[in-house]
Amino acid sequence: MKNKSIFPFYIFVVLTITIFSVGYFGLEYVIDISYKKVVENRLDASKHEARQVANLLSQQLANGESSEIVIKNLQASIEYSEVSDGFICMFNNKGVEICHPNPDKIGQVIDDENSSVSSLSNQNLQQNFLNILINGKATGGIRSFKKKNFEEIIYVAPVIGEDWIVASHANLITIQNQRDDITNRLQLVFIILGLIILIISYVLIRYFFLKNEQKLTEDKNAIEKLYFESLDKLSSTQQTVHIESENITKETFARRMLVNKGVQLAPVFIDDVSVFYTENKITYIIDSKGEKYTTSQSLDEIFSELNPDEFFRANRQTIVSINSIHRIEKYGATKLKVVVTPKVEIDIFISKAKISEFKNWVGKKVDE
Repeated sequence: MKNKSIFPFYIFVVLTITIFSVGYFGLEYVIDISYKKVVENRLDASKHEARQVANLLSQQLANGESSEIVIKNLQASIEYSEVSDGFICMFNNKGVEICHPNPDKIGQVIDDENSSVSSLSNQNLQQNFLNILINGKATGGIRSFKKKNFEEIIYVAPVIGEDWIVASHANLITIQNQRDDITNRLQLVFIILGLIILIISYVLIRYFFLKNEQKLTEDKNAIEKLYFESLDKLSSTQQTVHIESENITKETFARRMLVNKGVQLAPVFIDDVSVFYTENKITYIIDSKGEKYTTSQSLDEIFSELNPDEFFRANRQTIVSINSIHRIEKYGATKLKVVVTPKVEIDIFISKAKISEFKNWVGKKVDE
C-alpha cells in the first residue's frame, strides 16, 4: 500500500521535470527568436533612418545649399539629443566625425582599432568600421568596439554629392536589457503557471488514483464475496451430494447373502460375518459364531458389495471384518499378522505395501 500511495508522487516528479524542461528550453528558444527579430527590425529602422537623412542632405545639396550650411543644420537638429537608445551622426570617408549629438566628439578620427561590423546573418563575417567609411557604401550590422565591451546596431548610408557618411546608431545593450527583463518576467509567469498546473495535475492524479484504488478495492471485495458465496454454495451442494451419496451407498451395500451349508441354502447377515477367504478355489465364509459356509461368488464380487468401513481386503485370499479383529501382531520386518475371533484355519497377513492403508482403516473414525 505504501508503494501504491507514493506512485502519484512519482508521476508528479516526472511531470515537473518534463514541464519545466520543455518550458525552459522552449522559452529560451522563443525569446532567442524574438530577440533576433527585434534586432533585425531595429536594424531595418536604422537603415530607413540613415537613408532618409542621407537623402535629405543630398536633396539640400542638390538645391544649392552649401556644405557648411547643410552640416550646420544637421548638427543643430541632433545636438544634445538623447543618445541612450540611439542617435544620428555623420562621418566623412576619412573617418572624421563631422556631426554628433555631443559636440566634443566632432573632429575625432576613427582609427583601424576602433571597431568592426558583423552581419546579422553571419557573425563571423566582420569588416573594419574605418574601411566601411572609406569605401562609402551602405552597410549595416552589429558594431563591436575592440577596446571596450560594448555593441550597437549601426547602419551607414552615403550622401550623394559629398564624401559624407550618415550613421544611425541603436543601443544594443538597451535591447539586451529589455530582453533580459522580459525573460525574467516570462520565466516568473511560467514558474507560477507551471506550479499551478502541476498542483492541479497532482490533485487530479491523486484523486483519480484514489478513486481507481477504491474501485479496485470494491471490485476485489465483490469478487471475494462472490467467491466465498460460491464456496458456501459449493460446500452446501457437496455436503448434500455427500449425504445423498452416503445414503445411496448405504443402501447399495449388501445386508445379507445366500450361502451354502452342506446341501442346504441359508441366508447370512453381513454384519455377522467375521472373515471371507478362498482356499482351493472355494470361497468360505466364517460368521461370528464360528459357523462355516461356502459361496460360488469370488472375493472380488463379494468385496464390491461390502461396506469398506466395515471390511478390509487383507490380501488376495482374505477379507476381514473390523468387528472380528482380536489383535494385530508384527510378523517379521515387513508384515503384520491379524488374529481374529472366532479363530479360523488360515493365517491372515498384511503385506508391507498395505500396512499403511490397513492402519488407517483400523484407526478410522466411525463418523468419517
